[in-house]
Amino acid sequence: SDEEFAQRVKDRTAEIAAVEDTIAILNTDASFDNFERTVNVAFLQTSALTSASERERLGRAAAALERGAALTGAPALSLLATKARLDAFTQVKAEIDKMTAELAKQQKDEVGHRDWCIDELN
Repeated sequence: SDEEFAQRVKDRTAEIAAVEDTIAILNTDASFDNFERTVNVAFLQTSALTSASERERLGRAAAALERGAALTGAPALSLLATKARLDAFTQVKAEIDKMTAELAKQQKDEVGHRDWCIDELN
């Protein structure tokens, strides 16, 4: 049980660190400069009717989320998969951000509970 807990804490820490690193990379001035140099905003498409290829990509993303939910048994991933099929990607990204924040809170709570248990046993 302690080994499983330690593995879960380690996995969550690695996931959170990877997300934080990704966000940090995307928020650097170099990334913004690169975007400004490589994307001509005058030709940026701001809206479109849902095309067959877009529906296909959204379906693949939802399927990947469903596979992840089946493998991990995480109901939050299943909910995201359903939302991906029904909603726009912007809402899915917001849900992923919420889930990341919730995982960080759960990790903090689990560490606090584990520390309390260790203190009580000693």
